[in-house]
Amino acid sequence: MHRTSFAGLAAFALFAALTQAAPLIPRSDFFASDRIGGVAISPDGKNLCYAAPLNGVENIFEAPVANPKAAKPLSHTKRGIWGCFWSRDSRYVLYFEDETGAENNQLHAVDATTGANRDLTNAPKAQARLIADSRTYTHELLISLNDRDPQWQDVYRINLDTGERKLVYRNASYASFVAGDDLRLHYAVAPAEDGGNRVVRFADDGTASPYLTIPYEDALTTELIGLDRAGDTLYAVTSIGRERAELVSLDPKTAKETLLGSDAHSDITWPITIAPATGRMEAYSANSLKPEWKVIDPAVAADYSTITAQLPGRWEVSSRSADNRIWVISHDPIAASPRVLVYDRSTKTLKELFVRIPQLAGKRLAPMRGLTFKARDGLEIPAFLTLPVDADRNDDGKPDAGPLPMVILVHGGPWAHDDFAYNAEHQWLANRGYAVLSVNYRGSTGFGKAFVNAGNRQWGLAMEDDLIDAKRWAVTTGIARADKVAIRGFSYGGYSVLAALSMHPDEFACGVDQSGPADLPTLLESVPAFLHSLHDMLIKRVGDWQSAEGRVALKKVSPLSVADKIARPLLIGQGGNDPRVPKAQADMIVDAMQRNGQPVVYLFYPDEGHGLERPKNFMSLEAVTEAFLATSLGGTYQPIGDDLKGASLIVKTGGEKVPGLEAAVKAAAPSK
Repeated sequence: MHRTSFAGLAAFALFAALTQAAPLIPRSDFFASDRIGGVAISPDGKNLCYAAPLNGVENIFEAPVANPKAAKPLSHTKRGIWGCFWSRDSRYVLYFEDETGAENNQLHAVDATTGANRDLTNAPKAQARLIADSRTYTHELLISLNDRDPQWQDVYRINLDTGERKLVYRNASYASFVAGDDLRLHYAVAPAEDGGNRVVRFADDGTASPYLTIPYEDALTTELIGLDRAGDTLYAVTSIGRERAELVSLDPKTAKETLLGSDAHSDITWPITIAPATGRMEAYSANSLKPEWKVIDPAVAADYSTITAQLPGRWEVSSRSADNRIWVISHDPIAASPRVLVYDRSTKTLKELFVRIPQLAGKRLAPMRGLTFKARDGLEIPAFLTLPVDADRNDDGKPDAGPLPMVILVHGGPWAHDDFAYNAEHQWLANRGYAVLSVNYRGSTGFGKAFVNAGNRQWGLAMEDDLIDAKRWAVTTGIARADKVAIRGFSYGGYSVLAALSMHPDEFACGVDQSGPADLPTLLESVPAFLHSLHDMLIKRVGDWQSAEGRVALKKVSPLSVADKIARPLLIGQGGNDPRVPKAQADMIVDAMQRNGQPVVYLFYPDEGHGLERPKNFMSLEAVTEAFLATSLGGTYQPIGDDLKGASLIVKTGGEKVPGLEAAVKAAAPSK
């Protein structure tokens, strides 16, 4: 036997010894079905609303602040509802519900006293959005709804007591609106032909005049936040005239800026906190590799210091009473279950309300590390790494016993970013013995406009190179085994999985794609009507599917065009009602692979949209994924067992390629 083989055995033995303290944690603990989220306090400070499971599905509950265990359900949906908010008079709990996954969100109002639940929009084939509520008109809301024209959102004023809906603005050009506490439209944002935006200001008589031009290079890093309550100041984050987005106030008439906050390393993005009584900026978060609060309003400086001293990791004010005395705090310790607490400003005390994932209490989780590496062209790429518990005892960012099998996770968007935060996928996969790396490839937001714009028309090109470079960096630094790296992603991340396996067929051991597009021209042709305002931006940043030259370029970076190159195992998950990445995208790549006799597992969920909202469906995908990864990476895995029961999963093809899948499908089938 070779010396290297002895060394490999020794390294494996050392790794096994180091990880004995981290037993296999059931995957249901990481993705607990009884998790609590979206907690909001009523303006009078007396009650809470929040999302929690009812019969295995996330629904909305209401409970007194003084006794959170005395909760009662307010909704009875069959799909998940993930958040809620209160009317300003504390009478109604409001939430949006999407019944099919097609993103036709309906606005519901529940009388917190009687439990009466009303659908305020009553337009099942349209999508409702909230524009504004008001401290002055506490029983009214301003919403938008595309019930007249699927491409454009008309603006309505809704009376919560009567349900009366009054048309305020018939829209044919604007993507979004900014209203004041008076529930009047003050600004609107329209897409520009160059891929940027133009902002108009509405006069008292409703006429619009130009207010601000946002060039396309700033469009993803500039956002209007809103007016203060008096209407004297408009707030925004903007990168116009600078590299990174900064927090500013604007003169409502002239757009003259005053700088309120910035960070040397990252864009200013949410969370940003706003004083409830005045609508003025209170604090903002700088969040490059680790979050840091920066306070604007001296009146709350002591509160932020008190909370930060007691809550390691990251935290934010997710809700507060109208008098600003009671704050609901979302706390993320990173390597433990997130929590929800109440902070009383009068006593400077914190009290725990909920542990969001109680199943993880007392269980050792792995730390996350923020880092950067250089892409092949020298660009610094931010990423987040998690190693198994005790695999890195000397804290140098590398496993002590040598390289590990790795899973690279690719976020969707692509105009989004991964954060330093509790990540259920990281913890789950690390517990199975994998190194886990989330990569903020170029085109991700949060790291300056040059970083975002470096991704323009780079789908399958430099954006994909960043993921290949991430893998090679992890191998070179001794984190990952070159032959045992998987790639997994959702939406754009799913596209990147398909691109990696088809365009770089020797790089990854396997891939897991959820809702990823395979053919870019047909994807862009099928963009849903409610995203029509993104038309020019997509041409600028992805490609021009309307021109012959543009279609050729898009075809070259479409995984479908080189599907015959795929040689490594692939798992695909897809929802039947997905409006963003239609089922046809998955069908095309699967058909191509089957014609070529290539290994593919296709999981289909007929009752889901863009993402799996039903907990049973989500857990079934994770169960199959875990077994699938183990076949290529060799990690520990929990058998699929009964995690398919109650799911709508249809295994279209490849069930025999995943250990235990066919047996689990049979066991989950309803008895005749």
